[in-house]
Amino acid sequence: MENIDLTQLTAEQKANLMEQIEVEQKAAKQKKEEDKKAYKDLANEMVEASFVYLSDTSLMLKNVKNMVFDNFKSVLELKKDLFNIEGKQASHTFTSSDGKKRITIGCRTNDNYDDTCEAGIEKVKNYLKSLAQDEKTGSLVEIITELLTRDKSGNLKPSRVMKLYQHAMKSGNEEFIEGVDIIQKAYNPQFTKTFITAAYKGENGEWVAVPLSMTEN
Repeated sequence: MENIDLTQLTAEQKANLMEQIEVEQKAAKQKKEEDKKAYKDLANEMVEASFVYLSDTSLMLKNVKNMVFDNFKSVLELKKDLFNIEGKQASHTFTSSDGKKRITIGCRTNDNYDDTCEAGIEKVKNYLKSLAQDEKTGSLVEIITELLTRDKSGNLKPSRVMKLYQHAMKSGNEEFIEGVDIIQKAYNPQFTKTFITAAYKGENGEWVAVPLSMTEN
């Protein structure tokens, strides 16, 4: 592009040049606005079209989920009767006879204990107070105290309570054992949403999850 020396232009030429620049700027601005509108129109079109597919897929997944739970109702009832399993079991995993496919159905749970748990914790703490603080028992007190640590929701972790039970049985102390027993019986998990997972054996014998969510590949 040839450079223009403005000092060499007449007033009329400068005016024509400015008018030309204004016309080009206006045209560029108008095109940008048209492009923005085209973008919004295209985005809206894709939302409307895709929402139908996603909504239909969501409904289909919901119906399939309900169907699978219905299919396993009789299996769960038979399992409960045969193996004397309580209804509080959170999840159940079933594997095909060839060992190549498995399905897990269940409910997500939040750890929760009723108010009697505090009585059990108090008994455990009383047991700890009764221990002579030598090096050996000091270490035990530290371990047990750690097992009584609550999570961010203020609850004990069931896995830690199980370890607490092992220490109680090993100690043979009645108050300690009773305290842990009270804590275990106070466990009252809150069931939230139901779930289904499916997996199959890969070429190397590893379990490969079947994607059942939009966030999975």
